[in-house]
Amino acid sequence: MLDVLLTASVAFIITFLAIPVVIQIAEIKKLYDIPDERKVHTRLVASLGGVGIFGGFFTRFSFICSGLPES
Repeated sequence: MLDVLLTASVAFIITFLAIPVVIQIAEIKKLYDIPDERKVHTRLVASLGGVGIFGGFFTRFSFICSGLPES
């Protein structure tokens, strides 16, 4: 149980710290989703937020897989 909490905490912290950095990089590179009549948002939105979320997911996945017994 402690392993699950530890990996979830690490994944959350990595995601929490990575998303602002990814958004800042998207702003520097001008990688925006431009609003139009079909979009809900009314201002430019950075479109790389999923990269930070994937980093947290991949970290947790690698921790879980490294703890599995070899067959």
